[in-house]
Amino acid sequence: MADTTNATDATDATDATLSCANCGQRESDASGKLKRCAKCHTTTYCSRPCQKADWKTHKKTCAAQAAAAAATASHAPGTTTPSAFTFPAAGAIDNPFHQLEARTWLHDRSEQTVYKLLTDAYRFRMEDDYRMTGDVANASLYGGAADSGRRHFRRFLSLAERQPGLLPPWWSTTHAAACEREAMDEHRWSCLTSAVEKDDLIEHYGSRLMPMQLRMFAEQVYGMGPGGQSGDAMRQMMMKIEADRGEKMHSSVLDMSSSFRGMKVQLAKTAISRIIRSKLRSFSWSSSRCPTGFRTVDERPGIVPDAFYMFHTLPGETKTGTGMPTEHR
Repeated sequence: MADTTNATDATDATDATLSCANCGQRESDASGKLKRCAKCHTTTYCSRPCQKADWKTHKKTCAAQAAAAAATASHAPGTTTPSAFTFPAAGAIDNPFHQLEARTWLHDRSEQTVYKLLTDAYRFRMEDDYRMTGDVANASLYGGAADSGRRHFRRFLSLAERQPGLLPPWWSTTHAAACEREAMDEHRWSCLTSAVEKDDLIEHYGSRLMPMQLRMFAEQVYGMGPGGQSGDAMRQMMMKIEADRGEKMHSSVLDMSSSFRGMKVQLAKTAISRIIRSKLRSFSWSSSRCPTGFRTVDERPGIVPDAFYMFHTLPGETKTGTGMPTEHR
């Protein structure tokens, strides 16, 4: 649940009519100003206990309200939104679940891609915690942090650094600072100032498996999955699928290689046959050895050497000439 403690005060022209979504207390009657949900920025509460009590009801509409609010804001004069272009290259690696198991999922990637994946892994973990448990750290975006969760993200990077081999070998404190700066750039899609959902990640990365990969990586950082769940069984299952797919591909390659070999042999036989026939056509049969009226091999059995019969007649052709060949005049 998005904590309202540090959220923006619900102060606008309609404050007098605002009321707590749980207890119904009005803005004018509350001891303090009502706070908005940090994700949807529409539902208001008078206190954190009221927000937690209303979570089971509010979570059904929170995402839709947040999307509607974002769409309205994007059309407001003078506002800009991050580019929504797809970024399939960031997640396109071979056997990603095997690499997650080996803790090398971020290795062999560019610095910019690593920064992006770290930011999105953190953002999606905050979304998972909000959606599954209804509670998140006050210092995060969903907790209404004034810095949009920058310090909380810094802690996420520190935890990742403590996990042996989880980050690329080239990672350093300088890279951590650069990653943090890019995560705060509102012109980037992967930005801490905006929440992200599963469908957003699927569309952006062009893969339905990307949210699962990000979730599993964040689990390796925190030592547990959202709500204390473990993704080990799912990772093992996905690794088996990858292994089975690899074996099928290997078998297909072998079958194709065998087929190609057969085709090459057949093509070679056909080529040789055509070459010899071409040579045979360049000869005529000696008139001294070919009595009048005999114009084909079939008409003069035994005169043409048996070796000539080894080569198949091409469609539409006849075995012409009898006797011994002489060069064509």
